[in-house]
Formats: sequence, C-alpha cells, structure tokens
Amino acid sequence: MSTFNNNNRPIAPAAGPPRKKPGAKPNPFITDMAAHRREKNRQAQKALRDRRSAQSIAHQQEVAELNTQITVLQEKNEKLKNLLAMAFSVVGAPEITQKLDNSTVDEAMLIAANALTSLHTAMDLIHHTPDTPAQTPPQPCIPPPPPQQQPSQGCCGSLSNTCRPTPLEVEQCANTIPCFVLRDKILEYGPKMDLGKLCDELVAHAVCHGDPWNPEDWSLPADFFDRFPLMR
Repeated sequence: MSTFNNNNRPIAPAAGPPRKKPGAKPNPFITDMAAHRREKNRQAQKALRDRRSAQSIAHQQEVAELNTQITVLQEKNEKLKNLLAMAFSVVGAPEITQKLDNSTVDEAMLIAANALTSLHTAMDLIHHTPDTPAQTPPQPCIPPPPPQQQPSQGCCGSLSNTCRPTPLEVEQCANTIPCFVLRDKILEYGPKMDLGKLCDELVAHAVCHGDPWNPEDWSLPADFFDRFPLMR
C-alpha cells in the first residue's frame, strides 16, 4: 500500500478516535461542582481532626502509663534506700545512713556502691587476716552478769537500762522495722515506752506473711496492743 498520493506527497494517517483529556470525568449527577468540592474538603478536614484526636488520646495514655511506671520505680527505689539504710545501721555505719537520707537517686546509688565495696573489702581483710597471739591479746575471764542485770537486747541493739530511751535509741530501733506503720509509731511514741521489751516482742512474735512493706501482711500477738496501747 503506497503512502504517497498522486502528487507524490505523503498520505496522512487516518485519524483515530479522539484522545481523552486527563483527569476525572465530570459526574453528570453533580450539578454544582463548587459545592461538591467544599463538601469533600469538609469531609477530609473532619477525617484529619479525628486522626489527630485519636493520636492525642493514645499519647495521653502512654504518658499516663509512663507516669505510673515512674511512681512505682520511685517507690521501689525508696524501699531499697530504706533497706540499705537499715543494713548499714545494723553493721554500724550511721554516717552512710545519713548520707543516703540526704541524697538524690543517683547520689544514693553511688554512695551505696562505694559503701558496699568498702564493706566487702573490710570483710575480706577480716577473713584473710590470720589471728596471732600478738594480734589477739588474752582476754580476762569475766563471769557473765546475772540475767536480771543485763540490759534489754532488742532488734535495735543495746538499750539503756531504763524505760526512757534516748532519741538516738528510738531512731535506731525504728530504722530496723520494715513496716512503715510500726516505724512511725515507734518514732512518735518510742520515748514513752519500754523500747527494749517492744523490740524483743516484735522480733520474737511479729510474723510477716508476704510483703514486709505492706502493713496488712503483718500479724502480731493478740495481747500486743494491750501491753503496748500506744502502738494502736
């Protein structure tokens, strides 16, 4: 088939179907395109506001969960600080206990770590140092005093031989009690009670059935509050 006409000119190809214009086809059922576009914009803005509201609620829930976790961790940290203070007060390091009470979280961790390191070093030296006659002079044989003359020995160590303990003895006894309710009662009413008998009673008959920090997990003798009414 020749592509030239009689005048030797190229024959133009036959025109095909008209090309469609790009873009969406007009909807014959929409009579007002401007109002249709405004409605579409309103729907898009509403969907955007809904998404942002859902994201904001999710973020608020995450923040609330994080605050709850922070509170729990702070309570655990406070309990551990109290346990460390009790441990150091028992081994005879009140200056470390005072530093822990007046320190922040990071400082408390550093103080506790240094104190534990020093304590382990001292214990290693004690265990690995041989006892020689020169190092351990002979002790004179002194008979023990009769039981009625011995001062009351409780969970807080030696107490003075009186029913009126000093503030330091009251504080030492309170620091060895893990239950905060009993500890607060001892700090408040300890100077008015026989602290030695109270400590002996708590050590011998107070029973913990679970969490030592939960007052409901402790059980005391039935006549405890009759003998120590200020502890109610």
